[in-house]
Amino acid sequence: MSQGDNQFPYGQQLQKLLDKECGKGKHEVITCGNNGETAVSMAKRHAVETESNERKRLPPKLFILLAGTNDLRAYPAIDEETIVDALAAMVAAADVAVVCTVPRMPTSEQRTPALTERRDKLNTLICERFSPRVVDTTPIEDALFDADGLYLTKAGYAALAKLVYPVCRAAMKRKKKPG
Repeated sequence: MSQGDNQFPYGQQLQKLLDKECGKGKHEVITCGNNGETAVSMAKRHAVETESNERKRLPPKLFILLAGTNDLRAYPAIDEETIVDALAAMVAAADVAVVCTVPRMPTSEQRTPALTERRDKLNTLICERFSPRVVDTTPIEDALFDADGLYLTKAGYAALAKLVYPVCRAAMKRKKKPG
């Protein structure tokens, strides 16, 4: 996901949900994204880090991807198919993967309506490529976004964790890779 634990504890929220259902200490949630990183750069970094990390510890059982927002806002523009291909590269390297749709960006989308069209196109591609392992982030209300309209508030990250959790549990039960 991203460095949410530094700003808001959505990784901690997921950990609490796992501990409650599976028992404390049975699973560990680790967030390892970087603020401002694109899915494309994340995929390149992941390919390098995965090789060295596999020598140090077991690879993750479940990989949750929340990426694409920075890609949509990047200059020069990164097309939606390239973003989905980057997500697919990370999914292919995981035992089980779940992909989140790109949440609304209330402030940015009000200023740039074309951004909404690009986000909708990207989310359609994500759903087509990775279903049934897709977390639909559209239920996250605008009020749960920070004033910048990009990052979620603490309550927003808690809402995100509640959306992610059931999809993760279902994916772990199926244990097959999408797309």
